[in-house]
Amino acid sequence: YLHIPIVLDSAGHKLSKSEGAPAIDPANPVACWQQALKLLGQNPPADLQGLPELRDWAVANWQPERIPKVLDLPRPV
Repeated sequence: YLHIPIVLDSAGHKLSKSEGAPAIDPANPVACWQQALKLLGQNPPADLQGLPELRDWAVANWQPERIPKVLDLPRPV
């Protein structure tokens, strides 16, 4: 098991539906996965073109020690 820190926006609010955060865009899942992996310190290559390739890269390169202790994400305006 692995606990991931709560993602906060620049004002310190939890990034969640209950706080009014935008929903994940189901029309663009690769971009969502890339953003989540980058936020978690994994830094996937930008040139991965599809979900299976990105998933395979994430599984092969997952490094829990790279997850930041505090996750900050700017709140969209």
